[in-house]
Amino acid sequence: MAKNDNDDDDENGVRYATSTNASAPKMDDEDDVIKFDPLEFIPHFSYAWVVLGFVLPSVVSSLPIVQEQEDGGVSLLYQTRLCSEVAKLAYLSYALGKRNFTLSIGNQPQNDVLSGAAFGIGTSLAARVAEQTLTPALVESNSSVVATSTPAVLAIVLSSTVLAPITEEIFFRGVVLECGSDLFRNPDEQANTRAVFSLAAANVFAAGIFSLAHFNFSIPALLNLFICGIGFGLAFLSSERRNVTVPIIAHSVYNLSVLIESYSNGVLLVQ
Repeated sequence: MAKNDNDDDDENGVRYATSTNASAPKMDDEDDVIKFDPLEFIPHFSYAWVVLGFVLPSVVSSLPIVQEQEDGGVSLLYQTRLCSEVAKLAYLSYALGKRNFTLSIGNQPQNDVLSGAAFGIGTSLAARVAEQTLTPALVESNSSVVATSTPAVLAIVLSSTVLAPITEEIFFRGVVLECGSDLFRNPDEQANTRAVFSLAAANVFAAGIFSLAHFNFSIPALLNLFICGIGFGLAFLSSERRNVTVPIIAHSVYNLSVLIESYSNGVLLVQ
């Protein structure tokens, strides 16, 4: 489970994400477990993120058999995305487990759901307001209608509201944000000021990486993703013992709101 202080080990000997040593990973004597180093792990998983999340779907979309489909390969691409999300989560779980890394998942499910849902709704509203206020002329009206099969829609819902939130929140909040709080810590400042500054800077740091990692560099998309990163980060930091379940639920609620909006606007049709 993640900790709020900077100790490397708790009474049970569990290793936490507090090291900022960029040297090569070290191995434990037992079971060849790698000592967790966030600055080693972040680029390590980023490679898998790009390959599984972007290269694989691009390769699939370029195949002739996909382009010959009646729906232009849309259904197959959504199912490929589902497989991609499964692979990313499986790889993340394996890689973190190999490094003896665990996160807090909380012990009050009802409070976690309510808090996560509140942050998800709040983030969705903030993103929409900012989008319409700051970049109204740049917001692209999506007039194209995506009509696809029921299995493909189920793949969209599962990947967007379950798999992607779990993978992304464990990595961007549980690893990147925690790493950022160590990087921005200044021991010369007073304790309260230091905590506020380091956590605020870490949240901005993680949100920035989160927005860039989606490889959509239009201004509205970057703004939307950055606000989402800030909102999910606040959900993580405000939870008891930095419980990763809360931002996962917030992320899921936000993505669900996007799907509902797409369906209600006639952008997504089910055949």
